[in-house]
Amino acid sequence: MMSSRSSSRHGRQRFLPKAPSRQSPVARSAAHGTKALFLATLVLVACTHPEQQPTRTVVDAPVVVVHRVSMPLFHSVAGTVRAETTSTLAANVVGTVVRVLVAEGDRVRKGDLLVEIDAREQRAQMNRATAARAQTERAIDAAAATAQLAETTYRRYLSLHERGSASQQEYDEAKARNSAAQAELARLVATRDEARAAATQAQAVLDYSSIRAPIDGIVSARFVDPGAQAAPGVPLVAIENEAATRIDASVPEQVAVRPGDIALVESGAQRVSARVIRVQPSIDAAARSSLVKLELKAPLRAGTYVKVSFPIGERDAVTAPLTSLVRRGQLTSVFVVGNDEIARMRLVTVGTSDGTQAEILSGLAAGESIVAAPANVRDGVIVRKRA
Repeated sequence: MMSSRSSSRHGRQRFLPKAPSRQSPVARSAAHGTKALFLATLVLVACTHPEQQPTRTVVDAPVVVVHRVSMPLFHSVAGTVRAETTSTLAANVVGTVVRVLVAEGDRVRKGDLLVEIDAREQRAQMNRATAARAQTERAIDAAAATAQLAETTYRRYLSLHERGSASQQEYDEAKARNSAAQAELARLVATRDEARAAATQAQAVLDYSSIRAPIDGIVSARFVDPGAQAAPGVPLVAIENEAATRIDASVPEQVAVRPGDIALVESGAQRVSARVIRVQPSIDAAARSSLVKLELKAPLRAGTYVKVSFPIGERDAVTAPLTSLVRRGQLTSVFVVGNDEIARMRLVTVGTSDGTQAEILSGLAAGESIVAAPANVRDGVIVRKRA
């Protein structure tokens, strides 16, 4: 019995969980030291391989210093480009328009046929005048032969009469026939001149039926179509010289403009200069302005709306070369180069321009350096300055 109880007690003790062993202070200290050593190793490895800074691109570009300069002050008005020569063609005869060979916008050369008018009546008159002239020429040939014979006969009878071989009656008759033949010849010659003039006039009237371009240019207006009635004074087509170099602008009376003054003309992105050639002396009482005519240095398209700026004084302003401006939509910016030679894009507000320099209203200060030609420059690159 003792034996079996003892055996049972021993069996229960075999399956009891073991109590956790307590770590000694020395072991715990060794574990903490191992962790610290591991962290120190990681820090050392990180310090021996730091992250490299990104390499910046180096670009060669011209750099200029922004200065405060004196710029002209302008007063701008609207203007319209006019053709140097404008021809409105009308008929010189009455007739029906048969053909119109051009349309608005067509380029034509001097002498090109533009409009053709029914010319059957004029052609008939021309044929009659030509026939009359030919008949007169034939009559003159016959009269010339008769006059020559009459003159020869007269001279023979004159010789015979002087020798007494011809009677006075025969001499007088020969003289009279000669005089009549010469008079008839002279009359026919005069008639020939009239026939030639009539034929020339008939040809001119016939030519009036063909309306031709008097100059090289562009058809700016077409007023008739085939079947319309042409008459003197009724416009048919209008042609403008392709070289449009005149501008008409209305300038307020308080702006002093004189012939010879130079103005700046802007048409979109195109800028050209113009010279004042005439100022209308009278002033429009309603608009309180006068008409000013200018001559362009380079031609523009006729009818183009332009902005004409007249210089009226000067003012101090910060300016930058037009080549330095970077335009993206409605935004304008420049690349500013600091002491570290790094180009940084900066938005600016642009005012007026004189064709080479632009006024900077905000965004730049005098003394700052900018890239003058930023074709290959991007934000953040290093700019190696060059002239």
